[in-house]
Amino acid sequence: MPVTRTNTKRWIGLCDLCGWNTNVEAMAVYAELKLAHHMKYEHNRALTIRTPHRKGQPMAVKQADNELPDQEGLVKLSDYAGQLVVFDQGKAAQDSSSYGTSDTVHADLWTYNPDHDQADKNGWVAVGTVIVWFKTVQKQIMEALPDQLGGILVKGTDRNVNEWAVTPVPRGAKALATALTTWDPSF
Repeated sequence: MPVTRTNTKRWIGLCDLCGWNTNVEAMAVYAELKLAHHMKYEHNRALTIRTPHRKGQPMAVKQADNELPDQEGLVKLSDYAGQLVVFDQGKAAQDSSSYGTSDTVHADLWTYNPDHDQADKNGWVAVGTVIVWFKTVQKQIMEALPDQLGGILVKGTDRNVNEWAVTPVPRGAKALATALTTWDPSF
């Protein structure tokens, strides 16, 4: 248990990964919140946080949710992980979700799949407009304007294992590099 009670009937949070500890706190919830903050920003890990309860009731446990908000009928960008994609006509926007209002980018998404039944003659499929919640991908799309952003959509970078980014086509994938040059927005 990362939060333990001391002999003085106070609470302290201990990080199992690096040995860091919180100050001695009067309530377990304070120690848990400080430890959760440390785990998120130092180790990029979510911590299960116990919510306060009334006397005589069992302790409720709330699991930290790392999922993105539902896109209400639109496609999820994470479904295209590892695929060759092109983002076109990106526009900065703000969208509301259960997490509050957040800066987003609305862009037209194209994927390369020559076997898809709706693919054009070059193998590109028009997915439609997507809401981009991933901050790094948002930045890449906006920096590429007025041009399109093309590459492989991946999760995990050198900086952060949970970060999404569009990476260049690898050198050995000549077929994908050729496909990227055949993309035509007129389809």
